[in-house]
Amino acid sequence: MTTAGPSRRFSIRDDEHTARIDGVEILRASLDAQARGRWVGNARCVVETLRLGGGQMPRALLGGSYAPDLSGRLVIEVETSGVDIGGDAACASRLSSTLVRGLPLEFALSAQNGLLRSGLGSGLVRIDRAGFDPVESSGLAFELTAELLAVVLEAMAFGRAFEQDVQAAVRAWP
Repeated sequence: MTTAGPSRRFSIRDDEHTARIDGVEILRASLDAQARGRWVGNARCVVETLRLGGGQMPRALLGGSYAPDLSGRLVIEVETSGVDIGGDAACASRLSSTLVRGLPLEFALSAQNGLLRSGLGSGLVRIDRAGFDPVESSGLAFELTAELLAVVLEAMAFGRAFEQDVQAAVRAWP
């Protein structure tokens, strides 16, 4: 676990198999993006976030892969588990109690928006891991987590350290 202040926590790990989404559909979006050369390989990781404040603790877990390319387009694919916001808590968490595995449509749309705004270079990013809390999770939590995931995936793909960028991004959260 890492913190960026007393009320902002995040965890970054290589993968979390208990967060694998059994996708009902895939949301797709694309936009022009800067092609960046000299990557070291494709990247995969899982990012979990938790913010404390005002008696609430919005939390989200997202994971996926990023394959950079020189196409000049960023293609985003987000697996969604449908509209149901229920389920059994079986997704491992490093920050609090277990989460429900999956990505309901409302959170998938927020994650997609976060990725669209992230400034990620051209390539394919695919979200295929997620966990949520039926009470505490929010669209904003998934949007911020997606932006943070993009920071980590891009740094990994290009062989850069990401700790300072992650700390700065988390400190800038509303």
